[in-house]
Formats: sequence, structure tokens, C-alpha cells
Amino acid sequence: MIPTFKPVKDRIQARLERCRTQLTPPNVHVIGRLVKTVGLTLDATGLQRLPVGARCLICDDHGGKLQAEIVGFTGEVSHLMPLESIYEISPSARVYPLPQKAMLAISNAVIGRVLNGKGEPLDQKGPLQADCPITVNPAPINPLARA
Repeated sequence: MIPTFKPVKDRIQARLERCRTQLTPPNVHVIGRLVKTVGLTLDATGLQRLPVGARCLICDDHGGKLQAEIVGFTGEVSHLMPLESIYEISPSARVYPLPQKAMLAISNAVIGRVLNGKGEPLDQKGPLQADCPITVNPAPINPLARA
């Protein structure tokens, strides 16, 4: 009688399926590089998967850090607009995507206040007392449904 290996094969396949369901994809970090600055526009490569409106943190080897937002792209180059001073950033700085969406705190206390690009007060009237954070780019309102 010839021995059969089918039960062993089935057990191995079942074990492989259990292992496959427990595997998680590796946590891949996107890191871009600053390649050019012209005026206030920063150009970076390596960020092709990020959409317009994504926020990034730019860090250089000398400790300079600033936040920027992707405002456009040309081919493989993403164009960023800084939200802070760019004077501390050097060529070849690393560009990291930030996980959170741009949020803005909204309430009646914001009326008449002067805010920067990150929604922080510039008018030296103290911190904002806001009730409702909203995304900076909400879904558009249907013009026929406006009051």
C-alpha cells in the first residue's frame, strides 16, 4: 500500500491560510526630499501619492522644521506652500506627510480675529475659544440648497 500525503498537505495549507490572515502589510513611511525653492514655493520629490491639500512636515539636518501644504504638482514634483518661515530650511531637507487633515476651530469667538495659515491667532488677543473643529476643505454646498 502506498502512503498518501493528502492529509499532511491539507494541514499545511490550512496553517498557511491562518498565517496569511494574521499578517499585516508593513507600515511604509513616505519620505520626500526638498529639491527647489523659488520665493515661497517649495518643490519636493517623492510625494507623488499625496493629494493636493495634504499637510507635510519639512525637517533638515540642522534642526529646522516647518509645516507646509501641497498646493499642486508637475510630473513627479510636488509644489508646497509653507505655513511658517522658510529661513531655517536647507536644501535636501526631508519631507514627511502629516497624518491629520487640516482643521480649523470655528465659533462666534473667531469673528473679527486674525489667524495664520494654521488657524492660530496672530492678533495677540489670547487663545481661541472654539466649539466646533471643521476640516479646511469641506464638501461643497449645493448652490440650489443654500438659504
